[in-house]
Amino acid sequence: MTMHKIPKVISIIGGQGKLGSLFASKFKENGFEVLITSKDKSNNQEIAKKGDVVIVTVPIRKTEYVIQEIAPFVSEDSLLTDFTSVKEKPVKIMSELFSGEVIGGHPLFGPIDSLQGNKFILCPVRNGAYFSWYKSFLQSLGLHVYEMTPDNHDRMMSIVQCLTHISNVCFINSLQHLQQNFALDLSLFKHLSTPSYQARIQAASTMLQDAGLYADIQKENKYSQIVAETYNASVQQLLQTIKGKDFESIEIMFKQIQQFIKEGGNDS
Repeated sequence: MTMHKIPKVISIIGGQGKLGSLFASKFKENGFEVLITSKDKSNNQEIAKKGDVVIVTVPIRKTEYVIQEIAPFVSEDSLLTDFTSVKEKPVKIMSELFSGEVIGGHPLFGPIDSLQGNKFILCPVRNGAYFSWYKSFLQSLGLHVYEMTPDNHDRMMSIVQCLTHISNVCFINSLQHLQQNFALDLSLFKHLSTPSYQARIQAASTMLQDAGLYADIQKENKYSQIVAETYNASVQQLLQTIKGKDFESIEIMFKQIQQFIKEGGNDS
């Protein structure tokens, strides 16, 4: 029977980043001792040694290296977890290099003022004494916590993240080319565009503020290629109906999409 424990020390590797500092403040507010790494990360191993719970929250492209760096120094009685947007690879590396409790984690949000009502995914791989506390603590912050396997997480995020990012990049890229081809004055769009167009521009602009993160998500999620190919196939299907002036097929496609949405295809 697994003993349930409450940690005393939370070590955050990358705790000076936006997401790391957000959670560091939440842990401190609830009375936990929080250790964070220095700006140059020179004390990663030292901080990892001291934590009952050790959280890795660094850019995706650095996650594998940092796990390899600290895993041998984390106590076997501790929990090793992360805040990475993909789960299969980080969890596999943590499980291979660390014999203690391993739980993959993914906050489905960036730096925000309030955690209330936001979502957090946990991928328990090797449960131990801290899982019950960790899940309860996240819920106490107002987060909706969902458990799933790393593979199922990455399949879901290939749609929630990769498909959205692909669509936004293609949208802005097309806009750029059309502006050049049509010699359009984009400043006029502020006056002539619809609310839905403005909303799309805003969503795409927000995403593109962190190009490195979203490029890493596409690179590290093994399902992103399937998603991109499916998106391309949908564009090609629509293109062929437009070329053939097959407006009946376009209407049928739109009605099928409406039915899909009606049946819950866009439920959040």
